[in-house]
Amino acid sequence: MGIDLGSTTAKVVALDPEDRVLAQASAPTGFVYPQPEWVEMDLETAWQAVVAAVRAVAAALRADGWTPGSIGLSALGPALAVFDPDGRPLRRAIVYADRRAAPDALAVTRTTPVDRLVRLTGVRWVPGMASGVMLRWLLREEPATYARGAWIGHPSTMLLHRLAGRVAIDYAAAQVTGLFAYDGPPRWSAEAATGLGVPVDKLPPPVDPAVPAGTLTPTAAATLGLPEGIPISAGANDSTCAGIALGVFGRDAEAILLGTTNAVVASVVGPQFGPEFVMRRSLRPGEYLAVGATATGGASLQWLAALMGRADDVPARLDRLIGDATLALDAPLFLPHLAGERSPLWDPDAPGVLYGLALETSPAAVALAGAEGNAYAGREVLDAMRGRFGSTPAQINVTGSQAHSARFLQTLADAIGLPLHAAPSADAAPVGAALLGRLAAGSSTLDALVARAVPWTHTVRPDPSARRLMNARYARYRTLYHALQAVRHVWDGP
Repeated sequence: MGIDLGSTTAKVVALDPEDRVLAQASAPTGFVYPQPEWVEMDLETAWQAVVAAVRAVAAALRADGWTPGSIGLSALGPALAVFDPDGRPLRRAIVYADRRAAPDALAVTRTTPVDRLVRLTGVRWVPGMASGVMLRWLLREEPATYARGAWIGHPSTMLLHRLAGRVAIDYAAAQVTGLFAYDGPPRWSAEAATGLGVPVDKLPPPVDPAVPAGTLTPTAAATLGLPEGIPISAGANDSTCAGIALGVFGRDAEAILLGTTNAVVASVVGPQFGPEFVMRRSLRPGEYLAVGATATGGASLQWLAALMGRADDVPARLDRLIGDATLALDAPLFLPHLAGERSPLWDPDAPGVLYGLALETSPAAVALAGAEGNAYAGREVLDAMRGRFGSTPAQINVTGSQAHSARFLQTLADAIGLPLHAAPSADAAPVGAALLGRLAAGSSTLDALVARAVPWTHTVRPDPSARRLMNARYARYRTLYHALQAVRHVWDGP
């Protein structure tokens, strides 16, 4: 069984020994927006969503005579959470889309060069990529909350504690604190903590996802409708788990994850360092993961659809919204930077832009511009990976909510110029978590996990006739971003 606590839903999947899906369920989670630039998650509400989804899958398994042999965990991140000694959250989690700590990030990076940060921790100290920056904000603005807290972790810390009664954090979640060593023995980095100006004494001990972090307690078993004693892997954050499910092992292996935010996950032989990305440890010795996550993805498409009164059409019915709209050189362009931009630009103030509107512009043309803009944001990440690591994949595995849209996948393939293998499930993160659970329980080996054949339903190939137009529009997309930087400079003043 794999459990994924995501930005918008909690997803649970159960796999048989041949990786066939036996049962799956989901329940809504979501964010809270208490004021501009603040984005939080109510962890108790999120926990109830996890309980509902697990109980639904457990009931389906019992009905068919199955019993889970292992559980693996996955969760969104970075997301700063503060817990009391009993594991209760003392405030809502501050999630990756929150920008309140941007001044803190700017202050500390003036004294510690970005290249040094990436070599230390694999992570840039920005709010959307390092919860340690959010911890710095918490220490200054809510010292009483910090003082009351017994542990500072992530949502995955809560999941493990409530299932196994253990306080710990998986390596991948530890990585995106910006305080965990990128290379060498797994450990909190004293140099990073000093540079960021935060203590590490309340951070949980990091644990290896390939070994059991504990077993399901009687209390958790009763709550979830499962038998007690099931081995549990602490797992990894959602993009790492999805990368595992999509076979991101070995040189030139890459996957694109399409969700609330979009991400490219690439395997590199290392350690290598890329300040444009978040660098993480891989399960496989000698390999590392480069993750290029954009600030929005499906969220920007949802925003566009809601603006046109068609929110229900995204992402499930994006094709219906786009209809038969086609691109032209002077069609509208969309910069999907509705929460600034992360990789590879790292520009927290980048504005979202819908450019080139005219009286005849239709909702379908706007929707197509949204799909195209997100495709170009992904291409920027891929181009940066080519330049940094010299990767040359022949194709890319893809999964996520927008992968349900034939128009989106074709636009993405045309933009990047590579075939896309579409996974059969949009829920790669819980599948990867389930595979980690199996590994930790001893039901599988790392070699078997690496050699596992990744299933896909179909391949979407780039249309050669669209390449010239897409290249020209991509050049305009990038020119528009840089031109707006000059405008912002004038507006912001000296």
